[in-house]
Amino acid sequence: GQDITHHGDWRAYLRRTSPGTGVTRGDIVHRAWRRLALAVPGTTVDTTTEVQWLQAGACYIDLRTPADTPGITGRALDQLTRADLIALCGQQAFAGHLQDDDGQWTWSREVDLHPAEPLPDRGRLHLAGDVLVETGIGRDYFEDWAAGPPAPNGLEMSLRDESGRTGMLLRVGEHFGYVRGRAEGRTPAPGVTLRDVVARADLDTARAVMDLEISLGTVEDDRWVISRSTLPFRVGDDLAPDLAAGEVTVAERDTAGRPVRRRWAVALDRSEP
Repeated sequence: GQDITHHGDWRAYLRRTSPGTGVTRGDIVHRAWRRLALAVPGTTVDTTTEVQWLQAGACYIDLRTPADTPGITGRALDQLTRADLIALCGQQAFAGHLQDDDGQWTWSREVDLHPAEPLPDRGRLHLAGDVLVETGIGRDYFEDWAAGPPAPNGLEMSLRDESGRTGMLLRVGEHFGYVRGRAEGRTPAPGVTLRDVVARADLDTARAVMDLEISLGTVEDDRWVISRSTLPFRVGDDLAPDLAAGEVTVAERDTAGRPVRRRWAVALDRSEP
């Protein structure tokens, strides 16, 4: 018979493999999604990795942190040790645009913590009650997702700074996400692992490779408080965005940990009033 142990139980297997209810774009967008489980053949179902997917209208941000990620000692980029940097490689984080092609959903990755993979991030989606089930295309996996009601009003901005870095600022209800891509020339080439790049490079280069921020948080009393980030020392910071015509500034830290403001030009604004 067919081995379904990686699904956890029979009910989960049926939820993921039955046709379920078809999904429209309106079922997905303007929501903050949380992953409930990941099922991959040959492995135990993963319910412990902390995964959040913030989906605006077209743009999305995805951040995944394993439960066993070691504690990070450095409080600024320049303070991160080799062990800190290697520990951070265990995260997954990416952002871009969600595309739909006749029921095949593709999460294009304009910014990715890890080197580009040969296969696109593509899957099919269906609803099983309140659970959104994602089935991989070209990759053998199932993911279960849950979200609250949609919050259509918010921000959806693609950004670019004077050095050419790309960025993103999203807000969906009380949830927000912020992306600052790597400096030009610092993205690892496809075909290598991030861990290998960080382990083999000199320490300054390794830090520069990991100088990418994908952060998520909530708006609390007009404070944009970061709750999770690829740079853990950012947790608790107020992003404090200041929006003006055609530009955005946000609160960041320089590599030594000193407070700075980063200025972005708004490359594309899809925000809804």
